Amino acid sequence: MKFIIKLFPEITIKSQSVRLRFIKILTGNIRNVLKHYDETLAVVRHWDNIEVRAKDENQRLAIRDALTRIPGIHHILEVEDVPFTDMHDIFEKALVQYRDQLEGKTFCVRVKRRGKHDFSSIDVERYVGGGLNQHMSPRA
Repeated sequence: MKFIIKLFPEITIKSQSVRLRFIKILTGNIRNVLKHYDETLAVVRHWDNIEVRAKDENQRLAIRDALTRIPGIHHILEVEDVPFTDMHDIFEKALVQYRDQLEGKTFCVRVKRRGKHDFSSIDVERYVGGGLNQHMSPRA
């Protein structure tokens, strides 16, 4: 299980030295709070976010709840790393994962990808969003 933690905006506007110090403090606070849930927890800091990886899936809700009470955190994104081969593979996996949640609702697909691919993020947004839209029943 993986969480990407977005920093509070007040931290992101600081100078480089202050920002690095605040991120280091926030990372320490996250480790202190979450060590009670999972001893093998990994907390990795990056320039614009903090990544938390835990092995114990049973603690998912408790960890997410604990993260919401730590000052300095703006957003908590729960992420699942899934390997893919092409855009259609991404669409098929998204359909299986989100069909029940999106049925009868208005939705938008946003993509941020990393690495070199022969398609852009916007291409994936259009392909996956259009495919999901075609496979959903119309809104009432």
